[in-house]
This record gives sequence, C-alpha cells and structure tokens, in this order.
Amino acid sequence: MGVAPGLKRVFGRGNCIHPRSRFVRLTSRCNQRCAFCNIRGGESFELTAAEAGALVDAARADAAAVVHLTGGEPTLRRDLFELAARAAAGGRSVFVQTNGIRLAQPGYAAALRAAGVSDVIVSYHAATAARADALTAAPGTFELTRRGLGAAAAAGLGLWPNLVFTAGNLDEGPAVVRALGRDAPGLAGLILSVVQPHGLALAAGAEVVPRLRATATAVRRTITAATAAGMPYHLSYCENPLCFVLRATGERAPIAAVRAYVRRRLGLNGCHDCRLVGEMGKDKVKPAACAGCELADVCFGVWRAQLAIHGEGEVEPRCAPGAGRAR
Repeated sequence: MGVAPGLKRVFGRGNCIHPRSRFVRLTSRCNQRCAFCNIRGGESFELTAAEAGALVDAARADAAAVVHLTGGEPTLRRDLFELAARAAAGGRSVFVQTNGIRLAQPGYAAALRAAGVSDVIVSYHAATAARADALTAAPGTFELTRRGLGAAAAAGLGLWPNLVFTAGNLDEGPAVVRALGRDAPGLAGLILSVVQPHGLALAAGAEVVPRLRATATAVRRTITAATAAGMPYHLSYCENPLCFVLRATGERAPIAAVRAYVRRRLGLNGCHDCRLVGEMGKDKVKPAACAGCELADVCFGVWRAQLAIHGEGEVEPRCAPGAGRAR
C-alpha cells in the first residue's frame, strides 16, 4: 500500500517554496500588530541601505537560491524596488513577503513586477474584515489586503496567500478557501502555516499558540476544502513534526511505507541543501517520547517552545510495533 495523494502533495518538490531560499529580513517595522507575529517582540531593527544591499548580494551569489525579501513589513522600505532589482539580477526568482496593504496602492504591484519581483506571499488569516482586522489589530486593513491581491494578480505576480493558524482562527480555513476562490483565482498556492512560538507569539503563549492536535484538525479541514475547490496548497513538512503532518493530511498508509516514501522524497528534494532546515534545527527538538518512533530519522522534530507551552503530549510518535498503519 502506497501513501495517499495528500502526503505526496506535501512532499512534492513543486510544493516546497523554500529550496535553497535566502531570506533578507529588512526591517522589524510593520503596519499591523498581530499578536501571533514570530518576528516582533524582540529588538527592533532597520537595515541600512548598505547592509541590505550586502545581504542581497550574498543571497544572489547562490546561483540556486530563491531570494525572499521580508520583514516586518518590507513594503515600508522606500528602497524595496531597488533591492528587488538588485536581487533579481541574473534572472533570480524574488519573493516579497507582505501583508498586501501597499499592493492596493495604484501602480505599486506593477512597480514590484517591473523591478523583478516574481511572487508575493500575502498574509491572509481570515475570510472577513471583522475577523481579519481583529487578528491583525489593524482595522480597515483587510479590505486593502483583498484589493492588493487583485492588483498583484493583474500585475502578473505569482500569488501565495499565507494563512497562519492560531488559537484565534482555527475554524477559518474553509471560509478562506472560498474567499480566495472569489478574490484570487489562479493563485500559485495557498500556504497553510502553523504559528511559530517565537517573538510575540511566544510571549502570548497558549492564548495564541494552539495545541498541535487541534491545529492538525483545522489544517485537514482546510486541505479538504482546497482539494474540493481544485486549489493548490502548501503545507511545510520541515517546520512541523511528521506525526502532525500525517494527522493533518489524514495519511493512513503503513508506517514502513510512509517512512520509505518520506526518506526518498527528502533525498530527491535536496533538503540537505536547504538553509532553512539548518536554521530551524537550532530551535527544533525530539523529546523522549520520540525515542522509539519508526519515523524519527525522517522527522525534523518539534519547536522547543511548543513543548514549553503545551508539554510533550504535543508529539504522537508512530511507533507501535506491528500496528501497520499510522494511528
């Protein structure tokens, strides 16, 4: 028995937006105030033009890299177009990670495209203005984000709406799929993110960071809705423990089949070359409960802070001898 299409979708090479990615974090400033932000809450920072340029040049030097310009909110930088053009030199793919507010300004999205930006990852955490503006603590900005998506599509930018699941929006997934089907047809893929327990999110603790079991259920419902709508989706396997990924995708193949498939895909996908995996490894752990798991050698572990908030029950090792099927 092989693995199901859901798991193949997650581990497919085309579903990974991070191959050899280089992230240039330009600023900590933002025009929203999300309590689940994993960036803000620490020291504020603003790269000088020289510092930003040097980091962009270093990222561009990796011929296989995709350059991500991010923040905070990178569109608050006046030199974003110049930096994007510098990053795109030589035909490099350039992503801008944004809340989409400034994309709604006339000509802004087109100017990003002209500067060499290929894709935008746009925060989209709820399907209605009331819910979204409450999550971002920035009244009136959801409508700008919605309009920004349309402007980005019209400019020819690849669209990657990013839905971050928190304790405050676990029920939003299917509604978000419906809203995006209306507002952003032809999107490149819907990113399904699990809030990372860092920055402000870590400070808020369980008020913002949900248990992984509840989040997996929310992600599964969203995947079901996206699949029914013919909408491509992206769920990171390296940012989440494999037991979570199996629950979120509803994978029921025998453990041995899952292990063999994942091990093969990690090799084919070149995960050993991905800088993101190495950077995350500093904060990921495998607790004692994972010791006997048959999937331990193909799993990236769980955020250390996730366990600090909710305990070791967050992982569900798939290691029952002879069970034959993921539970």
